[in-house]
Parts: sequence; C-alpha cells; structure tokens
Amino acid sequence: MTICHQVNHQTAFFIMSIYTLTMSDNEHEFFEQLGSRLATARKAAGFTQQALADHLDMAQTVIASYETGRRRMPVSQLEIFAQALGVSISHLLGLSEAKSKRGPATKLQRQMQEASKLPRSEQQLISKLLERFLNEPASH
Repeated sequence: MTICHQVNHQTAFFIMSIYTLTMSDNEHEFFEQLGSRLATARKAAGFTQQALADHLDMAQTVIASYETGRRRMPVSQLEIFAQALGVSISHLLGLSEAKSKRGPATKLQRQMQEASKLPRSEQQLISKLLERFLNEPASH
C-alpha cells in the first residue's frame, strides 16, 4: 500500500468519524430506527445483508452501517431500498405501520426481475418453460 493510498484511507476514516460524531441525538435516534426498519424489511424479503448488497451493487458493510444507524442513509437511497425490498418509502421512514399492498418481493418476483435483465433469447426460453409448467394438469 502506498503512503498516498494509506493517507487517503486515514483521511476518509477521519471524515466519516467526524460526519458520524456530528449527528445530534435526534438524528442518531432517527437513523437507528430507520436502520431497524430496513433490517426488518430486508429479512422479510428473504435477503441477507450480502445478498441485498450484491443486488444493489454496494458493499455489505454499507448495508450493515445503515442498519445499525452508524451511517446516514442519503435520501436518494430510500427509493432504491424500498423498491428492492417491496415496501414503501413511508414504511422505511416509519410513517406507516402497514406494509405496502404488495408486501415484500417474493423470491419468484426477484427471480423474474433478474430474468428481465437476461438476453431476449433466454427470456423467451424461461417464458416457454413457465407456460409449459402452468399449462400442465394440476398434478404439481
């Protein structure tokens, strides 16, 4: 590791420490509660921290920091997390106790979302397999 690289890590850690330390008691309480709701929604959706981090293309440590309230979640991240977990932003913020009408995304819904990113030919294959399965007599 070069000295410049080490200094950059130390500087980043120092800045994050100051950023975290400057949270007021109210802010700290808010972000702890937000993190708790985030963890509950993540677990209900069937994600581990690592799986959610992979799904959102971020580090698992970021998810852990949000869930414990050690790190402020940017407002821009709320919609991304809400969509991934199948809850409303209001739910994450604690403004509504009821879950969204859809509830957390099921494993099948997450798989279909991932399948929609595949090449068209692979999507067609999955569609044909589903059609065959669904059109079979109800013995499954």
